[in-house]
Amino acid sequence: MNKKDIIQFFNTLPNYNSQEFSLKITQEILTSSTDVETLVNLLKEILDEYKNKDNEIINNKKLAFAACYALIVLYRRYDEQFKIKKLTDDFNSLFEDIPLFISEKSRICVEIGNNDDLKKALKLGKKSIELLEGKEHAGIFNNYSEIIALNLEKNTKKSEELLEEGYKYIFKAKDINKSYAKYYYTLARLQIIDEKYDDAEKNLKYAIEIEDMRMMDYSIRLSRYRNYLLVCRMMKLNKDTNQKMIMMNEEYSKVKMKLENSQLKMLEVLSLLVAIIGLMIAGISFSLKFKLNEAIILICVLNGLVFIDYGLLKSLCSANEKKELKYVILVGLLIITIGLLVGIFLKKIPCFSIKSYLLALYTIG
Repeated sequence: MNKKDIIQFFNTLPNYNSQEFSLKITQEILTSSTDVETLVNLLKEILDEYKNKDNEIINNKKLAFAACYALIVLYRRYDEQFKIKKLTDDFNSLFEDIPLFISEKSRICVEIGNNDDLKKALKLGKKSIELLEGKEHAGIFNNYSEIIALNLEKNTKKSEELLEEGYKYIFKAKDINKSYAKYYYTLARLQIIDEKYDDAEKNLKYAIEIEDMRMMDYSIRLSRYRNYLLVCRMMKLNKDTNQKMIMMNEEYSKVKMKLENSQLKMLEVLSLLVAIIGLMIAGISFSLKFKLNEAIILICVLNGLVFIDYGLLKSLCSANEKKELKYVILVGLLIITIGLLVGIFLKKIPCFSIKSYLLALYTIG
């Protein structure tokens, strides 16, 4: 392909605001058998002649912008982002009213800029859509969605509003051309951000399947799709692992709490048994010092007081078990009542000496 062939091809192109304009240039340039360096030099020559008004044949905006966009396509496919930036800066005043040109400027702001350039890129992307004035252009729609994806990937804070905007325009692009692989790739990037990993994996696999093998950058595109497929799978695995870890931690906390509660209850029961056994032993010693009816009453009162004290202290410490502890207190009162009834039955409720009361209090303690 020589300079004359390129100009003839550019003359057959539709208006630069149409979708066909960018598609035909992309297909022609990326399937050209001409050496890349030679092609770049020919396109630069056409642009320079337009800029300097050296040649009347190409002294029109459509031909000049076609050369400019063809260069952008070549640079982008070989990831020469700084060359695109220089090109768009040099020709900004000539093509600033063309939606496709503004769309490419917005992309480059994100590709080689920092976080301060992200807002500028989004504004330019939105401006490129506004310049379409209601016309449909899948490439520009995809470009804007891809800028949003890049923006969200570089920021840890997720913006639902921005994500919805990205979905809106990539679905528009896909509706226009359902067989273009890159649109599925852009959609998958948004879905990865949205943690819809199964849908993203499906779209990436489909993009790999339908990518055009005739394109000179076929292997580059394919490697990008596969890289994102790997990222998607890793992030899905990470999410599943985190969810399992959270579930395991929750289960561990529940089991730990149950074990602690069961241990505490066992200690409480053992303490109660020790207290009862102690009182029984003390009761035996009391029975040697008091008469039978006095010993029975004293032992019942002491054991009843142990149950009541246990119930009262537990009700103060645990709000959840108050209903159960009421029965413990009732058991204590019942034991004391039985002891008093025994005293009445024997017709003698003793009036203990001070020594007896001190001994009883000491035993309870």
